[in-house]
Amino acid sequence: MSIYKNWLKDASNKDLKHVNKVLETFKRQHQGIVNAIITDTTSGKHENLNGRIQAVLAKARGFLNFDRFKINVMFYFGKINFNH
Repeated sequence: MSIYKNWLKDASNKDLKHVNKVLETFKRQHQGIVNAIITDTTSGKHENLNGRIQAVLAKARGFLNFDRFKINVMFYFGKINFNH
């Protein structure tokens, strides 16, 4: 049995109201927690990227069409190497 499962079982046996709330949250969010660990991502990284995209969107109000906007997004976030 994994350390996580042992901890869940042991903590559940304590029957503490606030601990039980945390355990329920962990059980509901288990797959998301595992995914975050495996992919080494956090919501902070996603929020940061979203903020930068929103900044490009604010500039995009001056674009004449959506294709120009897409080109701008790819320029800022496509990690293009111009040193070739």
